[in-house]
Amino acid sequence: MRRDKILDRIKKLLRVARGRANEHESAAAAAAAERLIREYQVAHSEVILDELARGDRITTDDIGAWRCCPRWQGLLAVATAQLFDCEVERCDHPELGGHETLRLYGYVADVQVARWTFEYLVAEVERLVERAWPAAAAPASTLWQSRSDYRLGALHSLVERLEAAAAEKRAAEAAATPAGESQALIARAKAAAIRELFGEIDYRSELVDVNLGAPYLDGRRAGREIAVRRPIARETPEEPALTSSSSSSSSSSDPTSSSPPSARSGAAGGS
Repeated sequence: MRRDKILDRIKKLLRVARGRANEHESAAAAAAAERLIREYQVAHSEVILDELARGDRITTDDIGAWRCCPRWQGLLAVATAQLFDCEVERCDHPELGGHETLRLYGYVADVQVARWTFEYLVAEVERLVERAWPAAAAPASTLWQSRSDYRLGALHSLVERLEAAAAEKRAAEAAATPAGESQALIARAKAAAIRELFGEIDYRSELVDVNLGAPYLDGRRAGREIAVRRPIARETPEEPALTSSSSSSSSSSDPTSSSPPSARSGAAGGS
């Protein structure tokens, strides 16, 4: 496929991802776009590496505006960004005083896919929260805590699956094949270009208090069912859906585990 046709196809898939036509199509389009982006970057590695060496096509994108960024969204943003070779941090909103935003850094196509995947996952978690804990389900004080525990359970399952997908991607890059070597070279060049333009953004582990009750466990189960990288069958028949059975960390983990996902100091929001 010619370069201009590949780029046009990627743009169309990203428009579908952004539009969220239904609860699965956004993730499906983002997954297909990510696969095409990887193939394009390998096929045009010399052009991409030259752009990265000049600092071209490295961009930022702000997601959301909060008085205090929800912690679970900050943690989810970290795992999503890392899957797509991006960095993310929580910072002051550039236009709204007293507000925070999540800022993505990375190669322009990676940032687009990371943003729309993150937005899709947040929307899916909130949809499931509303279904499991509607406003009339409990008194206001109990409802708030139950919803928070449910979100945290869904977050932990999603982070495990995103980290497993990132590990699979790194393993492919480490493979002694021309494609794997090109992917690894491009990934290192992206990381270097981001550091050169925006500096080193530090990660740290953050302990998260977990109430191992029914809402948290229900959220863990729901998080395993969200279509993280559901493929479009007619576009990517060779790429399996990422489910709990295809993620070793999800299938082998104790559903009552309170081990928190890794967090970055800049990206982890407040409660």
